[in-house]
Amino acid sequence: MKAAFTFPTTPMCRVVYTRQGVNYSATIPTPVNTDGLVSAMLTRQAGLSQIMRIEPVQPRQEFGHAHPAQHRMVQYATAAEH
Repeated sequence: MKAAFTFPTTPMCRVVYTRQGVNYSATIPTPVNTDGLVSAMLTRQAGLSQIMRIEPVQPRQEFGHAHPAQHRMVQYATAAEH
């Protein structure tokens, strides 16, 4: 009998699994079904019975920082006006 997992809707997920009493985690692209999860976890030598939970991973938010050279360009434009 296959285990039933609820997959998050985020593009990436963290799979928490245990091996020999030690907890590990792997961040992988969110699989579509259980077969995709099995194939992704077999590369890490972890089976379905070792998976404890699947957590969503939110994508990083882009910061609104300007390019580092933009400060210099503003200084040059200000100097040219005077």
